[in-house]
Amino acid sequence: MRGYIFGKWRKVVEGFGYEAYDAPLLEPLEIYAAKTGQEIVNEQTYQFTDRGGRNVAIRPEMTPSVSRMVAARRQELGYPVRWYNIAQFMRYERPQRGREREFWQLNADIFGVDGVTADAEIIVMADRIMRSFGATKDMYTIRVNNRRMINLMMSEYLGLDVVQSQLISSCLTAKTSSREKISISKHVISSVPSNSTKACKRLANYSKRPRWPACRRNYLIVMSSAKSKSSSHCYTKLVSRMPALTSA
Repeated sequence: MRGYIFGKWRKVVEGFGYEAYDAPLLEPLEIYAAKTGQEIVNEQTYQFTDRGGRNVAIRPEMTPSVSRMVAARRQELGYPVRWYNIAQFMRYERPQRGREREFWQLNADIFGVDGVTADAEIIVMADRIMRSFGATKDMYTIRVNNRRMINLMMSEYLGLDVVQSQLISSCLTAKTSSREKISISKHVISSVPSNSTKACKRLANYSKRPRWPACRRNYLIVMSSAKSKSSSHCYTKLVSRMPALTSA
C-alpha cells in the first residue's frame, strides 16, 4: 500500500518537473525554534542530546531543512527551483484517526516565484494527486491557507495589534477545550477597540466549531504560501501526509 501511494505521488510531481532531494533525519533543535516557535520545540519534537553535547531533534517537518539547503546554494541554483521529497517524520502529539505520531509526508516546494502562478500550480498538482487515486470531485475539498490574509483580517478588520492577533490565532488552533478557548478569547476581547468586539466574538464562537477531520483517508492535501526565513525567495508548498504503515 505504501509503495502504491508513493508511486502515485512521484509520478504526479515529477510530471510537473519536480526533482527529488533528501535531507538529514536529525537536525539541530534551534532551527525549529527559529522557524516554528516554541510549541513544536517544547511539545511536539522527539529531542535528545547526542554524544557531542548537541541538542538535536528527529525532524517533525521539512520546511527548515529545505530552506537551509536552498539558502546555502542560492547563488548556484537556477530558479524557479522545484524540489520534492517523500520522507518520514515524527511528532510527539496525541494520536488521532489517520494521524499518528510517526508518518510519511510528500513535500513539494517551489522557490523563486513571487506571484500567484506558483499557488495555481500547487493547487492543480494537489488536484491531480487526488484524481490519480481515483477520487472524484465530490469526494474531497482543497483548502488553501494564506497567513498574510489572516494577518490582514486581524489588523484591518478586527483592529488587533500583533500580540492580540497571536492570542486569537492560538485560540483558534490550540488543542484545548472550548472553555479554555472562550477564556482566551474573552481576555483578548477585553483589550480591543469597542468597534471590534462583535467581530472578535464571532471569531471566538467559530473556534468552538468542530475542526475538519485531519485525515479522512490515507492521504491529506495541505497548501500554504509563505516566504522562507532563510532565503529571500518566496516559496509555495504542497504537503501530502499519510500515517506510517506497518508493512510496505
